[in-house]
Amino acid sequence: MKVNDAIPVREMQRKYGAVSLVSAKGMMLIETSAVSFDFNKSNLIAPHMTVQNDQLGALFVDGDEIDGLSTTGPLSGGRLQALFQTRDQTAPLVQAQLDDFALDLATRFHGLPADDVGAASAAGLFSDQGSRVDALNSTGLAGRLQLNAAVDPELGGQLWRLRSGITAPGETPSGDATLISNMIDALSEQRPGNGSIFNHVTTVVSSAALRASEFEQAQSFASSECEQLYQLHLENGVNTDAELQKLLLIETNYAANAKMMQTIDEMFAAIMRIS
Repeated sequence: MKVNDAIPVREMQRKYGAVSLVSAKGMMLIETSAVSFDFNKSNLIAPHMTVQNDQLGALFVDGDEIDGLSTTGPLSGGRLQALFQTRDQTAPLVQAQLDDFALDLATRFHGLPADDVGAASAAGLFSDQGSRVDALNSTGLAGRLQLNAAVDPELGGQLWRLRSGITAPGETPSGDATLISNMIDALSEQRPGNGSIFNHVTTVVSSAALRASEFEQAQSFASSECEQLYQLHLENGVNTDAELQKLLLIETNYAANAKMMQTIDEMFAAIMRIS
């Protein structure tokens, strides 16, 4: 069952009661001997790591690399393919969407008119672990994005810098909302491909919801298909549960009949003694 969960298999009867195992797509797994699976695992997977740059392991069967993603591949259809699909397709796609959103958010606060951050390389309201966010180094940015320490009280910063500026020499009057207005305008700015930041976040959330819905539909279809195949198997084969129930019923009826025959025998014996 564990093998069939990872790779759907079929049994092939051989001479003298021997059995071979073949994947549902036709790869021989066990004949006279079992095939050899090799995989170099990575205990930690970072966003920049891929099979293409040789930082993630591929699957090898008897020394030959196997495409674990292919839906028509020799090992497709089970948990093994689903794991490779999650690692090499789904997770990188979601990571790229989150990184793109993080880059869009951070760069909207670069160069605000009322916020003089000094050097062009200085970080804005959001930083890449303390450094200015760079579009050329956006892979994994969603996990590295931080609020600028200058406005974070827990890191020794001052909240008034949200109103006065990241590198302002002193606090501006409490009624000065110029920088706040710049921030609101930046969030509402319509950018090519993304629209406003509100449009962008809606796109990311909708994409995640759509992907979840697709997976749920696929799971529902697979469950329904499994149930139908199981019912066909019961119709064409032996249902051990039903047969055991019938056996128990027969045993109960036999015991009842035996008791009745014993009672009748005792009655005849009593009649014979009276006679």
